[in-house]
Amino acid sequence: MKIIKNTILAIAAFAATAASAGECQPCEYRYPYCNFGLDCLSNAIYQTKEDIYKKTGINFTYDYYADVYTNLSGGENHGTNYTHIMIFGAEIDFEKMFGVKGGSFVVSGAYNSGKDLSGKIGNFFTISQSAITGGWMFYEMYYQQEFNLPWEDVFTMRAGRLSMSSTFASMPIFGYLGSGSMDSTPEAIFYASPFTSSTIATWGFILDYETSHNLKFSYGLFQAPKNLGSSDWSGTDFGISGNEGYMMMYQVQWSPTFNNNLQGVYKLGGYYFDGYDIALLRNPTEFRDCGYGFYLQGQQMVWVDENAPYKNITLWAGTQYAPIEKMSPIVWQVFAGVQFSGFVPYRPNDSIFFSWTTGIFSDDYNNGNSSTETVFEANYLWQLNEHISIQPVVQYVMKPNGNSDIDNAFVLGGQIMVSF
Repeated sequence: MKIIKNTILAIAAFAATAASAGECQPCEYRYPYCNFGLDCLSNAIYQTKEDIYKKTGINFTYDYYADVYTNLSGGENHGTNYTHIMIFGAEIDFEKMFGVKGGSFVVSGAYNSGKDLSGKIGNFFTISQSAITGGWMFYEMYYQQEFNLPWEDVFTMRAGRLSMSSTFASMPIFGYLGSGSMDSTPEAIFYASPFTSSTIATWGFILDYETSHNLKFSYGLFQAPKNLGSSDWSGTDFGISGNEGYMMMYQVQWSPTFNNNLQGVYKLGGYYFDGYDIALLRNPTEFRDCGYGFYLQGQQMVWVDENAPYKNITLWAGTQYAPIEKMSPIVWQVFAGVQFSGFVPYRPNDSIFFSWTTGIFSDDYNNGNSSTETVFEANYLWQLNEHISIQPVVQYVMKPNGNSDIDNAFVLGGQIMVSF
């Protein structure tokens, strides 16, 4: 009862916190009046979250991603589409609430809406990173326990409803890209296996062993239900039956720091699944229920201004390989990019991104009539404040769906991101 009372009191304090927002002073490097009041409102929301956490041990979270894209030329058809993802949840600190050191519990839900522009362009990779199964859905629900070992290594266990991309085949840099071809996780893996990313989760567990030498070894085992990723997926079917499939993932991560300030992340991983039917590409009436694949990817800061660390350059690159051509539409996906942070005058938190990815299609896909599809992207991250950003995005799609008869598509749009 005390926890509930403290939560209600903390939420009620939001009105008083927000009321004082008008006292906020103009912020350096930002538009007058604290981004027209957005900074003041963001600070009020964040402070309320902190007050609730201090009193109750509950950390509420909210993320919103909205995309609008239009193809100005090329593709099968022209048009404009809107998509968005809204994720909301809470993390309960078991150490603060119950005295269980290193323990926490996470629960979340989501709402997705809109259709991807790729349906009009006729290309393979999704244009929008927020194009996911639509509607309301139950997302993650898991318990996490962290153990700090005497020799300075850390062992972490997570069990419950989990998304694979929270650990596997993802990179920090991907969250800032607009195209669905690489945002969160390079996209080919979704077509070659029952891989899951936000906002889809299934029963499973993840084991992480992180050494004091910047190495992390991860293993995950996940349920792969038959309706995974279908249009009616809501995440509320908690049952497990004997005829469902499973997905195993393995990963080694190295996170070095060179010259004391050049940080990097490198991942080598693979997956194996069984019992999850995927239709064969040349004969959709036949199925294969097992498969495997591999990925290698990394990002590395290669330069930083010692007098202004916010000004830096990061490179990234990688590849995915799905060798079973009769069930994997894309056998190879290769990608690379560069991020320039802090180079725009008076905008130390903004970044400019350039990225490229190419998918090499299987000989069995589209009866061998598709070769490769390439997506180039340039975007500008306009960081309004720590919680809100706007990104104008330009994409250029070459040989949509690997078909040279479809004109290359020039896509213009952008996204808004809100995260608390």
